[in-house]
Amino acid sequence: MSDTELTEQITQLANTNELLVERLAALELALEDRDWIRFIGQGEREFTREGLKTITEIARLMYLKNPLIGRGVSVKRFYVWGQGVNIHAPDPDINATLQAFLDDGKNKTELTSHQARMLKEVDLEVEGNIFFVFFTNPSTGVVRLRTVPFDEITEVITNPEDCKEPWYYKRSWQSTSVDASGIATTETRCDYYPDWRYAPANGRQTIGNDAVHWDSPVYHVKVGGFSDWRFGLSEIYAAIDWAKAYKSFLENWATI
Repeated sequence: MSDTELTEQITQLANTNELLVERLAALELALEDRDWIRFIGQGEREFTREGLKTITEIARLMYLKNPLIGRGVSVKRFYVWGQGVNIHAPDPDINATLQAFLDDGKNKTELTSHQARMLKEVDLEVEGNIFFVFFTNPSTGVVRLRTVPFDEITEVITNPEDCKEPWYYKRSWQSTSVDASGIATTETRCDYYPDWRYAPANGRQTIGNDAVHWDSPVYHVKVGGFSDWRFGLSEIYAAIDWAKAYKSFLENWATI
């Protein structure tokens, strides 16, 4: 084989390789486009629950792995909570009750301590949703605060005539129990929790076969998205593509 023929073959292989790379890129772009259509199309105006789950998983990884995203989240939480906050009521009796709530050990772990507030700010920015649950002791009136993980709230049921008025939050999760012999069993559970503002005169005790916990109302805090969305959207979602592109730019620059 002559040098000319060898050169022509190398050129053809290079052109073929370039064409394959372009086609693979086009296929990847088409796949990405289909994902966006599926995420939005199935929910019409809002991302589907599976779409939100995927976005949230990516956002968590980006917060942990990408220093640009991580620093952006940290700057905001330092700005919001860096100097702490003092909460009090002018009325002495109300203030006593308020301070008892703020000083409760379990409430401090969940929200009312400085560290807990900083961590909740991260949760809100990265996941776009926080579901606070209020557990009230009927005998003493003491209120304990907890949160339900975003992944466990699978549906928000709203007023059929007003999508901005939430009625119930559907929670699905894996419950693990250990018997006397030390054997652990896991079962899938599903319950409903009312919104803290929803108090009908005769509230239903079950939805289907699942219980409604009227003694544990939910306060949903959400950011991102639009006002008529049932769920919020991660605040770092819009920066993910830019952060990835800038990472690639720095890697390319480092090779020069």
